[in-house]
Amino acid sequence: MNSNKTEEFEIENKETRMERNHLDRRSYCQLPCYKNNELNLKLIDKYGREYSDNKKIIEKVKKLIKIGKIIAIKGLKGFYLVCDGTNHKAIANLRKRKNIKSKSLSLMMKNIDEVKNHCYLNDKEKILLNRGDKPIVILKKKNNILPNNISFNKDSLGVMLPSTAIDSMLFDDELNILVITSGNTSGMPMIHENEDALEALNNIADFFVIHNKKIDVPREKLVFKVLLNEERIRKIGRVYDLINLKDSCISKSNINHNHAHIVSCMFENNIKEKVIGLCFDGTGGEEDENLWGSEFLICDNKNFKKVGHLKYMKMPGGDNATKEPWKMAVSLLESWSSNKLNLPVEELISNLSINNLFSYIKYKNYKTILYMIKHNVNTPFTSSMERLFDGISAFLNFQNKISYEGEACIELENLAKRSMDTKDYYKFEINYENNKFVVDTDYIVEEVFKDVINNINPCDIAMKFHNTIVEFSFRICLYLRKLYHINIVALSGGVFENDIIFTRLYEKLNNNNFQVLTHKIFPCNDSNLTIGQLIIDLNKE
Repeated sequence: MNSNKTEEFEIENKETRMERNHLDRRSYCQLPCYKNNELNLKLIDKYGREYSDNKKIIEKVKKLIKIGKIIAIKGLKGFYLVCDGTNHKAIANLRKRKNIKSKSLSLMMKNIDEVKNHCYLNDKEKILLNRGDKPIVILKKKNNILPNNISFNKDSLGVMLPSTAIDSMLFDDELNILVITSGNTSGMPMIHENEDALEALNNIADFFVIHNKKIDVPREKLVFKVLLNEERIRKIGRVYDLINLKDSCISKSNINHNHAHIVSCMFENNIKEKVIGLCFDGTGGEEDENLWGSEFLICDNKNFKKVGHLKYMKMPGGDNATKEPWKMAVSLLESWSSNKLNLPVEELISNLSINNLFSYIKYKNYKTILYMIKHNVNTPFTSSMERLFDGISAFLNFQNKISYEGEACIELENLAKRSMDTKDYYKFEINYENNKFVVDTDYIVEEVFKDVINNINPCDIAMKFHNTIVEFSFRICLYLRKLYHINIVALSGGVFENDIIFTRLYEKLNNNNFQVLTHKIFPCNDSNLTIGQLIIDLNKE
């Protein structure tokens, strides 16, 4: 690092903000107060030049943020990147440099009053925001005053309050909102060493605020959302888990992914008896040479039995299909056309009008995908709920490659949220095959495709599709209760991050006297797997 100090260099800097211990979930202490000289704060530009006036670092950083600079700040738990949350160009630069194409960015706001200017806020959300560890809380947008490129067309914002005195000092009458994201390159863990940050973040940050305090374990912020009037953890930081276990402690190879999801939910709710488990996710486990992802299980904390799922779909290109949802749309079309319609997919596609939402498929290499499907070339079978969401989102004009996990599903949910009054659902059929309830998705695809052809409002289509998932899931639970005399249902897997599916299915089950188990202290996604695997492993010994 170039240690040359300069009295003044071109305005490009930032300051340091400290993060509270995220594992202390119930702490409500005052903001940690650290003076510049206690931490030996230094402001360095991307060329290694150090700002000489140590007493005015924070004021310098604020000036830099106001003119659109991106600052990497070493907090108490790792580096984070910030820029002006009202500056569209600065946010665009941050996205470009860090390669964050469409995923929502989080915000740090000056105080609760500023939060209320932009978001709806209930009492539980306010309490979460004011917790000692200052987590990120997902809140419903009140307006669209802030730059669109913070969260694009999503109806929510991830918001946190300043977690240290230095955080608070970043704000003034002109600077009320900061975009804040982990100090890392895309897909990598949060950086916590000064030298690593100066090297790895050099092409992202314009300036660096560093200090001399050693960080043993970097920790990202917890992310919460209040749903069904209860606080729920949606994300645990990348570098740590609620339980940190070595792989060698668990015989993971013998533990089913979906079973582990359900057992983690049982553990969280202190349930040891058999339950009906609904595990909806991307690709989780395979025990019959097919990829799972929409499983209905009868299980306890030791054994499980698969009793239901979506009809298996072909997944052309394997994992590659997860990156390009249109390939799943072609697969769904091929299944419907060959099983129910006796009409070539090529003819269905050729008849699409230019104004149709799915007409872009004509310019994709869909014939190669059809060949792969028909000849079983690198085309595994999957029952993944997420892959079904992918295909439906592609019908409704999601053309992009996936830039983060679950993106197409989230976009479909965003469409549906604009038609919340829609109560209808699509036709479906549940068959009982080999002692399992199997949902025939061909009927759903048929009705969705007809609505697409007829240019029905895509928001209405998306909502009807969500309602369909809820309805057939509920009906299978009714069948399983009658067949197995079990009244407890556990919901787990990443698809239950979908607010519509989660809340509407919960309410429907609850209104029909089911005891419904959900996640609160563990996320419903794969972050909960470790605890489920551990419990199953211990019970099998």
